Amino acid sequence: MESVIVAAIVVLTPVLFAQFMRANAGAMFLSACGGIVLLSTLDPVLVTTAGAIIPTEGEAIVRVLVVVATIVIASVLFRDTVEGMRSVLNVVTGLLLGLLLLTQLPALTGLSVLIDIIGESWWRQIDDYSSLIVVAGLLVSLSMVLLKKHSHKKHKKH
Repeated sequence: MESVIVAAIVVLTPVLFAQFMRANAGAMFLSACGGIVLLSTLDPVLVTTAGAIIPTEGEAIVRVLVVVATIVIASVLFRDTVEGMRSVLNVVTGLLLGLLLLTQLPALTGLSVLIDIIGESWWRQIDDYSSLIVVAGLLVSLSMVLLKKHSHKKHKKH
């Protein structure tokens, strides 16, 4: 039961955060992909040193924070950019982002709470579709970012 709660938190947090910030979840998805790539290029000495400051699972927490930081930065940069019918597409993209994090973070970070999820049969079924989740997320994210309606503010003359 605990693993289901953790999975729900991982999947729903990006959706709720994007809705709260009214941020473009497509930009958040793309930044999460960048954060995941960044994890593979981080210097192990940096992760070990930063992890030594945090008790118990310091290295795993640092790895999670790298990905979360990229998502938060994107949500701040793209805040207040979603309105109207695009919010429905934003929720779908947020769910895809949550599923991406659910399938990728356990193996990449080694955080014990996330590692416990791997043993569940429902997680393996979701993980079987991880490539489809990534492709769908990329397509929807790119469409949200590239097809964004740009608004030009008109200045009043005094």
